[in-house]
Amino acid sequence: MSARREGPLKDPPVQSAASQPGNLKSGGGGSTLDGMDARVIRLEERTELFAKQFDRMNVRMDSIDDKLSALTRDVARLPTREFLIGSLIACFAAALGVAALTFNIADYAAKQAAPEQRQAAAAPAPQPIVIMLPASGGSTPPTAAAPSVPPIAPDAAKP
Repeated sequence: MSARREGPLKDPPVQSAASQPGNLKSGGGGSTLDGMDARVIRLEERTELFAKQFDRMNVRMDSIDDKLSALTRDVARLPTREFLIGSLIACFAAALGVAALTFNIADYAAKQAAPEQRQAAAAPAPQPIVIMLPASGGSTPPTAAAPSVPPIAPDAAKP
């Protein structure tokens, strides 16, 4: 990774051993360049910082994992689309059944409540017959005499 990060974990510039003051000591161990110890200490501090950040990320990831499993359980308990559509159809059918039952009960009650009213409504009441008579004492118009027809005897009708 040649890209350098900006921010609190910015890598310090790398210096070659040739640019460091002094020379490497050979054989017998002991210290090397004077600046090398400081660089190792800084790298160890950064490693500890990385470890702390990694631990915090692990705690966050565990929390996210717990929340995701809870969400998965909750989503699994939700009704499916087929269940919702079936429930909607069942409610609609129940509402139609209640409406039909209500209309049938209302019709039956109307028929049972007043059968006389139903019969009276079916046949109109008879109208009274009114005969108007002329007033007495007045003149009556002349009437034409009806022609008289002789009655027919029952034996004469057969030839």
